[in-house]
Amino acid sequence: MICSNELLAAADRAVAKLYAAVPRSERKNLFGKQKDWLEDRDACVEETCILKSYESRLIDVFIGARQLKTRDFSMKGNPSGTLSLVDVGNGWTAFIAQAVWVGSVPGAVHDTETAGVFKLTKGRASRGPLDDDDCGWKIQQLPGRRWKIEDWPGGEDGAWAACGAVNASIEGIYR
Repeated sequence: MICSNELLAAADRAVAKLYAAVPRSERKNLFGKQKDWLEDRDACVEETCILKSYESRLIDVFIGARQLKTRDFSMKGNPSGTLSLVDVGNGWTAFIAQAVWVGSVPGAVHDTETAGVFKLTKGRASRGPLDDDDCGWKIQQLPGRRWKIEDWPGGEDGAWAACGAVNASIEGIYR
């Protein structure tokens, strides 16, 4: 299924590229997780399950892949956020978007993140919700080294719920 699906193949290349950029001293910690992750991914019988598995793993390996040169952008405000992009070949890009909201009450901090792969068509790409409990995303390349990300809530007619955590969302303009 992975090799015959362009999206899943790109996600597979992204995980491999990012995992290879994790420092060897830290791979041991990720290897056990990698082995468990591969078993879970291989147990999937539907493309949706495989894609969710890759997107979850991308978050882990993006965070650990400090040796990899990424294109980084930030979103100012509250929430504030970061967007990191890396080319994974054949026109595909892997990304992680993370956001943090800080409230006025001590300890009121919420964070969220999402990761995936995309191939731009006319400067845009998206991944719709995979099920009622999932959030998709829309990403657009804007002029002047800027990116716009929008949440795409799941549920009937996109009305399921807001994406992200309480007050935290990856939605915004990253420069």
